[in-house]
Amino acid sequence: MDAINKASKAAGPLATWVKSIVEYADIFLKIEPLRNEVKELEAKKQVNEIEYEKILKEVKTLQANLDAMQAEYQ
Repeated sequence: MDAINKASKAAGPLATWVKSIVEYADIFLKIEPLRNEVKELEAKKQVNEIEYEKILKEVKTLQANLDAMQAEYQ
């Protein structure tokens, strides 16, 4: 970088900018699989939450039926 700065005052900042863009692109490419995994996990979470709510309703229904049967036989 020092050689670029000595060669041209305009080239130095431009070289720094290009280096930053290349580093950003490298980081972006590395985290892309992680972003995709997060999206998949969020979708699975939504499915699991829906399933949880269905099961919870069924448990409440079964508990109400059990309570009614116990009251009937006491």
